[in-house]
Amino acid sequence: MIGQVDPQRWLDSLERYRVELVTPEHVSNFECYVEHISSEQAGDLERILAHMTDDVLYRNFGATTDTFQGKEEVRRRLLPSVEAGFPMMEMQYDSFIVGSSSIGMAGTLYASGTAAQLRGVGRVLPKGTGGDDMLIVATPIAVFFSYRDGLMCGEDAFRSAATVTPVGSLIPNQSTTDTGQR
Repeated sequence: MIGQVDPQRWLDSLERYRVELVTPEHVSNFECYVEHISSEQAGDLERILAHMTDDVLYRNFGATTDTFQGKEEVRRRLLPSVEAGFPMMEMQYDSFIVGSSSIGMAGTLYASGTAAQLRGVGRVLPKGTGGDDMLIVATPIAVFFSYRDGLMCGEDAFRSAATVTPVGSLIPNQSTTDTGQR
């Protein structure tokens, strides 16, 4: 568990992978991935959508099960998050592999924000958690991003059950399974 979520630390951590890229396709996919992270952290919905194909497909497995497709559906699902303000996020990678049409990774995704912000991005939180309560959610995750013509065309994610910790607490007080219900 990290003590404080730092989105810039996440972006900075990617530099070690950038230097290993050799083909134009790898660089293009990597840059699209970095833009995906940056636009989410900025809470800029138009920027988020700009680097996706019209038929982008999201599939979630594990603790979160859900499938949806198309930019307009992404817009509909993300609009509440944009309005509430995206939580701060940071990924700590166990593995990160860039291919000519995909990027695969595994690690722990940390999200920090108010309960309202975290619910806005689909996190399931313990009962009794108030909208203004500050929390850190740690989710073991494996993600596979697909790319076509320099744009993201798919995101397949496998999430394990998340650990929810109130900010300021050193010991996670409750684990909850994210059901994917929005």
